[in-house]
Amino acid sequence: MDIRKIAKLAHLEITDDEVALYTPQMQGIVSYIEQLNELDT
Repeated sequence: MDIRKIAKLAHLEITDDEVALYTPQMQGIVSYIEQLNELDT
């Protein structure tokens, strides 16, 4: 996941520390959404 690209698209400036913090969080969010997409409704 390219956090810098997402930040750029959102017109946000982020530091290297923020990239390190947000990358695993975003991966967790995407993983959760993928699990939701697999549910039968």
